[in-house]
Amino acid sequence: MARPKTVLTKELIKMADRDLKKLKGGIIGVRLQAIISAYRHPVGTVASIIGTSPATIYNWILRYSKGGVEGLKNKPRGHYPSKLTKEQREIVFGWLKGAVSPEGEPIVWTIGKLKESIKEVFGVSLSHTPVWKMIRRMGFSLRRPRPRHRKADPRIQEDFKKNESISR
Repeated sequence: MARPKTVLTKELIKMADRDLKKLKGGIIGVRLQAIISAYRHPVGTVASIIGTSPATIYNWILRYSKGGVEGLKNKPRGHYPSKLTKEQREIVFGWLKGAVSPEGEPIVWTIGKLKESIKEVFGVSLSHTPVWKMIRRMGFSLRRPRPRHRKADPRIQEDFKKNESISR
C-alpha cells in the first residue's frame, strides 16, 4: 500500500495547475507537473518517469505547499569566503604584476613560492588550488618552460640558433 498523501490536497493541486498554466515550461514546470501527477498516480511511478527518487518528489511537494512556486526554485548554494582580504589580494596582485618578492627583489613566481610568501607575510595558509584560481582570476597564467630532451647538447643547440639567425 502506498504512503498516504496527506500533504497533497485538491486545493494544492488546483493551485499547482493554475501556476503550471502561467509558466512556460522549464524546470519549475516539470516539478509542478510531477506534483500534479503524484496526486493521480503512485509517487514511485512518477519518480521513475521523471528520473528522480520518490523522496525528491515528496520534497518538491513539501516545498511547494510551504512556499508556492518560489519554494520550487533552487536556492543559491554558498561558498567558503576567501581567506585573504581584498587589500591582501591587491598586494599579491602587485607582487605578480611587478614580478617582485614581498621584499621588493625581482622574482619568477611559482605557485609554491607564492603560497610561502602569503603564509610568511599574511599568516594565511592556502593550498595549491585556491592560489592557482586566484592567479587566474587576476588575469595571470602560468608559464611552462619548453621541454628539453635529456640527451640534448646545449652547445649544439646554441650553434644551431646562431646559424639559423644568420641564414635568415
